[in-house]
Amino acid sequence: MFQRDVFVTPVDQVIVIRLTADKPRSISFVANLRGYRNQAHSNYATDYFRMDGYGDNGLILTGKSADYLGVEG
Repeated sequence: MFQRDVFVTPVDQVIVIRLTADKPRSISFVANLRGYRNQAHSNYATDYFRMDGYGDNGLILTGKSADYLGVEG
């Protein structure tokens, strides 16, 4: 059995996803971070995204985009 729990907090700008399974070593995946870059409002100098491992079974995605239409990146 697999279970997915998701927690979102816009105030802290965080999305947490926890995947669990009833059998050890039964979850495996490859993660990619892709998106469409709006050339008119995006700046390679200020945008950044990174993926880092967290312990033996965690992944942390961190990023910031440029400000857009009055909304801070």
